[in-house]
Amino acid sequence: MKRFSSVAKIPCKRCGRTDAYIEYKEPDESKAKVGAHNEIETRRYYRCKFCKYEDIRAVHEDVYPADTNSPSGFGYHMFYEDYKL
Repeated sequence: MKRFSSVAKIPCKRCGRTDAYIEYKEPDESKAKVGAHNEIETRRYYRCKFCKYEDIRAVHEDVYPADTNSPSGFGYHMFYEDYKL
């Protein structure tokens, strides 16, 4: 679980309050080998303490082996809007 301080500055998308998100569920992590690299996707689940809005944030990473001339890896953030569980 992420530390509280790492999500303290993220404003809630519904009520706009900061210092509101808590990580309410263990993150999901999926790994796959694609060609010469590995893909890792980590999804984190947050809920606003005040309005109960649920938000999901994901990080997708491509990790390359050290013996290639490629970068060691790169990643990007994905955001899911208005996700209903």
